[in-house]
Amino acid sequence: MNLSLSARIAELEHVKDQPAVGFEELARLASEIGYEALCIRSAQVTLDTPDDDIEQARQLLDHYGLQASMVCPGPGVSANTADSGQALRNIGRHLDVTELLGSKLLRVSVMRKDDVIWAQRAADQARERGIRLVQMTHTECPFETVDDCLEMLTRIDRPDDFGLCVEPANLLVCGDDYGPDALRRISPHIFNVYVQNVRVDETGSSSVVTNAGIVRYQRLIVGEETPEAQAGVDFDRFFEGLKSIQYAGFVTCHQPLVEGTSVSELAQFVYDRLTRSLG
Repeated sequence: MNLSLSARIAELEHVKDQPAVGFEELARLASEIGYEALCIRSAQVTLDTPDDDIEQARQLLDHYGLQASMVCPGPGVSANTADSGQALRNIGRHLDVTELLGSKLLRVSVMRKDDVIWAQRAADQARERGIRLVQMTHTECPFETVDDCLEMLTRIDRPDDFGLCVEPANLLVCGDDYGPDALRRISPHIFNVYVQNVRVDETGSSSVVTNAGIVRYQRLIVGEETPEAQAGVDFDRFFEGLKSIQYAGFVTCHQPLVEGTSVSELAQFVYDRLTRSLG
């Protein structure tokens, strides 16, 4: 497993379009800490970014010895809105950006079951370019639980070209398991891994809509070891599961920025904790 840093670390909890640091600074920081890749988001590169600028971003990655672990250039996809699936209907530019950045994984969103046909067509187009489409396990979509994922992946029926980015905090919020047994069930479909940390809490400062209703939660830091964090994601169980299926892809820190903490301090803290888990 290799560690990747999501550009999410430069974005506050509910602000996804105003990064706290620029692309080059983030790349330099990731490289100096020891991450092997960046997960590129629409706050850094969008569908409207000129090709020359995207190629410059690729050159920066090469300069700092980084890969693009996954690309999400469409802001609607990362926002997980009701119309996020529209990107599947016009996937060409998304693939262009992914290819220019040298990535093999493109994040997409299937938000409704009638998106399935478009996911199939997009996956077929992606295959022609050697790119695979990735759906994150996420709230308020048809991929909330392991059972949901298996049902939708069967419908889409593109096992080599359309798979999952497993994220344990979202599974936790949706009341599902993310340990060894759960990961073994979906192991052939895991193309990527994200990690963030939350604690389900009726008095939490944030809330999210799930298919089972509204769930309140409190944001935690990945690797945090406070007493409160014990009710968050059990990363020991999660990484035990990844090791049991011999997962060998990227593990991406999807930690958003925390007020009062610098991007560099947070990125270093999470790296140190994740390195322990990989050991």
